[in-house]
Amino acid sequence: MAQVFEIQSGQKKQFMSALYSEPSELTTPEHKKTLVIMVHGFPEGHKQGHKDLFGDLEYLFTTSGLHTLRFDMRCCGSSEGLQEEFTLQGANTDMDAILDWAHKQGFEKIIYVAEGMGAAHVVRKMNKTTRMAFFFWPILDLKSFCEQHYLGATQQDTINVPHIILNKDRIGLPLIEEMKETDLTPYLHELRAPILMQYGLQDKLADEHQIEYFRKHAKAPRIDITSYEDGENGLSTARHRQMIFYHIGQFLSKFS
Repeated sequence: MAQVFEIQSGQKKQFMSALYSEPSELTTPEHKKTLVIMVHGFPEGHKQGHKDLFGDLEYLFTTSGLHTLRFDMRCCGSSEGLQEEFTLQGANTDMDAILDWAHKQGFEKIIYVAEGMGAAHVVRKMNKTTRMAFFFWPILDLKSFCEQHYLGATQQDTINVPHIILNKDRIGLPLIEEMKETDLTPYLHELRAPILMQYGLQDKLADEHQIEYFRKHAKAPRIDITSYEDGENGLSTARHRQMIFYHIGQFLSKFS
């Protein structure tokens, strides 16, 4: 049973909504000290997004003897903040708050799960404490993504944060400026944990450019990439989800 609670983040001590789950089976000594942290993307992402992908993965990991944590970053899902207030700097602060909570609970190793732009937040935090990472339709070339999807959209003048509106989502101009100046290449060069990536070839957001960017720059010791010919963003069909779980199970058995 998932425990619902809140974690504070930022100078204003805004709350983030979080779900923590303990394993349903006895764990190995290493598993007892390992936490799976699931990081959603933006703007549509939250801890129960993509037809509850993280909820399904929570079950997979806890029945494999692992602890899990999924959460909504500030300005997303059930957490405090307006959507147009979301920034990369704020997300980085949220990640620090999550890792600080994990450390205080006694966890020493981290397994990351990230979808979409969540992968951009994760690669900044991967270090010697990272056991492995699972990326789904990652967006890592933020400058290219911004130029392709955000530039040229009509700006909305508001009393809060100036922003654009795309598909009913509010993208703040501060975030757009950050994305235009962000280069994650140095972080990709420093990756030292095995990574499994899965994505759909029909994905219009995490397109082939994003995948090739990762292939070109990531220096992890082991990188497995699985693509789905008919897969779209979210890989939400039952068949795709079954294959996702199969590949994760195989990867866990190799590197746990």
